Amino acid sequence: MSILATALVAILASFGHCYFMCGAFVILINNLSKNLKYPFLGIFLYHIFRILVYIVLAFVFFSFSSLLFMNDFSKGIVFFILGIFMILLSLSLIFRFKILHLLENSYLFDKILPIVKGKIKLKSYYGLCFLGALNGLLPCGLVYFYLALSISADTVYQALLTMAVFGICTMIVMMILSKFAFLFSQIFIKTSSYIAYIIILFYGLYLSYSGLMLSR
Repeated sequence: MSILATALVAILASFGHCYFMCGAFVILINNLSKNLKYPFLGIFLYHIFRILVYIVLAFVFFSFSSLLFMNDFSKGIVFFILGIFMILLSLSLIFRFKILHLLENSYLFDKILPIVKGKIKLKSYYGLCFLGALNGLLPCGLVYFYLALSISADTVYQALLTMAVFGICTMIVMMILSKFAFLFSQIFIKTSSYIAYIIILFYGLYLSYSGLMLSR
């Protein structure tokens, strides 16, 4: 998938899925940042550390997957599996299948946050950095898609760039929605999300087909 398409899916999905999943978290960050001397800096650091975690995850997953790419056959098998995963993920996002609830279960996250509240001053730049990093590990279907996309990249540079573009695009949209959500209708938000999900579906079909061709 090209960088332009990668950014397009991230932007479209951010208006619906990302804001729906992390909207409350964004409101929390905005409230915490109000106590800082430079509120915008606190919000920016939160997003930067979230993006850094995405990039680290991309490096780890790409490095691990590269060990499996011994030849075209093994690469084809991995691509086929990733494609099927993307197809199932897109269908889950479109039709809200129960599998999505399992993939996005934040049980561990909900257990960690109450513990760190008593040990880390969240109303600080350091606290917002920590929350950003923690949010980067939050179970999310779109993050899974972009990690799968990173694994299918040709080089580690492309893998890291994929997650960086995803993170930056979601940061921009989330910061806009946190202030101007009232400007966007529900129809626009839902339509944007479904367009993104359909793109994911077709790319999953393409990747699984490419995998079949490589493994023949």
